[in-house]
Amino acid sequence: LISLMAACTSSKPPVPSTPPSPIHPTVTIGPTVTPLPSPTATPYPLGDKNNPIIMGIVKTGASGQEIAGQNLAEKLSSNDTIAVKFRAYDNYTNLLIDMKQGTLQMAWLPPVTYTLAHEQAYANVALLTNHFGVYLFGSQFFAHVDTGLSSYFDEVNNKNTADAKTALSQLNGKRPCYVDLQSTSGYVIPQGYLYANGFRTQPAVLTQSHSAVIRALYIKGICDFGATFATTGDPRTASTVLSDLTDVKEKIFILWQTPEIIPTLNLSFQPTVSPDLRNKITQLLLKLVPTDEGKSLLSDANDYEITSLQPVDDVVYNEFRAYLQASEADPIPLMGK
Repeated sequence: LISLMAACTSSKPPVPSTPPSPIHPTVTIGPTVTPLPSPTATPYPLGDKNNPIIMGIVKTGASGQEIAGQNLAEKLSSNDTIAVKFRAYDNYTNLLIDMKQGTLQMAWLPPVTYTLAHEQAYANVALLTNHFGVYLFGSQFFAHVDTGLSSYFDEVNNKNTADAKTALSQLNGKRPCYVDLQSTSGYVIPQGYLYANGFRTQPAVLTQSHSAVIRALYIKGICDFGATFATTGDPRTASTVLSDLTDVKEKIFILWQTPEIIPTLNLSFQPTVSPDLRNKITQLLLKLVPTDEGKSLLSDANDYEITSLQPVDDVVYNEFRAYLQASEADPIPLMGK
């Protein structure tokens, strides 16, 4: 990932795999000195009070976030068997650099950022957060009743009535309204499903919010269909929409929904962390989160509502990873998503 980002921002030629020979290999500056051997220090194990494990988050600007993170680290350290320290970052690039170097051993990561870090062997997922009642969510396609497009979703029973290829074939060559190029549910995954099934669209209109996708479809003439989040709610019922578009649910219908394949925020460990230490910390968090204090500390530290935690492994990202790749989305703007 770090090398990928560098490649996107630098025009310098690649460094050769074998360093060139020095121009003057026989020239020595100053006398040759043989250094005395240094005493071998006994290293403290990771998680010891003299070598605490570091937990990282990226700041969002929310008030009290860093204080909550420090309090969370102190709470995890309160049993005197494990020492945890908190570190806040301004961006995910710097956070992942420290994970790569091993100076940061655990971090809270959103789905795209995690998949990129895992591919580079910086992070392994341990816990998934419950956010607005779900651990995974999806995307959905909307259209206006006047477009002539067909619905393949039963809103009464909340299920699709056809597979993706059948439902989405009618969108081939149409113009979408997406949220923005950083939205996993309002751009990346919908485009991934279209592209994976062999369908291409006209250039998208970017509305900048999920509710704006619905408003654009309601107005008509802007785009043929739109995509937003699913599972955690319905953007048609947002107050910013219903306040003046009272008949929106009659005019805008759900065309099709993806399965719930977008993971929420996770806790990941740097791969060199021992299984024993990783297990001890995850068990502490699983005991902490059912309490009101635990929910508050976790949510405030991440500026992200967390009501519970679930142990998972990387397989939960397989479908998400496949459609992320199919979307052909640029990964650099997706850092932090």
